[in-house]
Order: sequence, then C-alpha cells, then structure tokens
Amino acid sequence: MTIFEFSSTSPIANHYIMEFHWYQLLIPVAAATIGYYARHLIERKKELQSEVNKERRVIYQKFVNMVLDMIPSAAKLTDEQASDFDQRMVEFYKKFVLYASPDVVNAMGNYRQYSFKAFENITADFDPRPSYSMLAKVISEMRGDLGLSNWRMGANGKKIFKSILLDYDEIFERKLSIFNWYTFRK
Repeated sequence: MTIFEFSSTSPIANHYIMEFHWYQLLIPVAAATIGYYARHLIERKKELQSEVNKERRVIYQKFVNMVLDMIPSAAKLTDEQASDFDQRMVEFYKKFVLYASPDVVNAMGNYRQYSFKAFENITADFDPRPSYSMLAKVISEMRGDLGLSNWRMGANGKKIFKSILLDYDEIFERKLSIFNWYTFRK
C-alpha cells in the first residue's frame, strides 16, 4: 500500500481520494517561479529608477538655481551676462537630455524656442507673462518627473513664482481687457 492508496471499502471514502499527476505539482511551481522572476524585475526597475531620480534631482536643482539667480536681474541683464547664461544652459542641457522625461524635454524646448525669439525683439512694452508661464511649466514638469505633486500650483505651475516675483499679481493675476487679450494673443 502506498501513500496515495486508501484501504477503505466505503464508496464515500473512495470518492474523496484523488489520483496524483505530475502536472498538478508543476503548475504551482511554475507560477511561483514566474512570480519570483517578475518580482525580481520590478525590484530591479525600482532600483534603477531610484538612481535616475537621484541624478535628476541634482540636474533639476542646477537648473532651478540658474533660473532663480537670474530672475532678480533679468530686467538689467547685459549682453555678456545673457551670453554667460546661454553658455551655462548649453552645458546644463548636455546632461539634462539624458535624464529628463520627454514631457520635461518638450517643455524646456518650448521655453528655449520662445526665449530665442522673444529676446531678439525685446522692447520696452515686453510682456513677461508668456516667458514666466513657460518657465513655470518647465519647473512644474520637473516636479512631476520627480514624483512631486503639482496640485494647487495654478495653470502650468504659475504659482511657483509667487514667492519670488515682487510683481506676481501684476504679471499673472491681472485681468485682461478685450483689447489686452487681443494683443496678448499675438
């Protein structure tokens, strides 16, 4: 008599006896192996993402430092300072492009393209709102990339500048009249 045999003559007892098949053991072992391997892949991805996020934090902090250092003196920026800032942006971009998500790269590209065009033709009645809005969008995307919340930061994260700009209300919160709205759209 083996382990799998039952020596009862009762039909009810024989009804509960199962025959052992090798594939019945193979299915749970295969499922456990697949689960272990999937867990290993997920842990490895988290570890890699953690390393990328550490590098992103350093790179994004350099950008925020550059921009926030420039904001107070942006109105009286000399050509030499503007050239130095552009050079630092190029150096920053070399490392930035490797670690930033596509949303951050696109927001940065939009900001830089606008900056190139806007600062070529800067006049006395220059409206800084689009520039600050695009810059806020870049910083907002960087925050999102790092897993931080942008909830209640305003459209495109414009409230990021609320504690930095002395004329924040004048720039962002002013109501546009029909005439101003039309000229702002151009």
